[in-house]
Amino acid sequence: MLAPVAAAKLAAPEVVIPELAAPEVVIPELAAPEVVIPELAAPEVGMRP
Repeated sequence: MLAPVAAAKLAAPEVVIPELAAPEVVIPELAAPEVVIPELAAPEVGMRP
């Protein structure tokens, strides 16, 4: 059987590693890639004819 602590980590990873629950807090690019690379949000802007 899992120890209570190990079971808690499996049940609520965000308690142990907040980044898993809210990656945008640690790496804003994950939440809004268009802020860092506008081409991701509007590829037509980066790929001009």
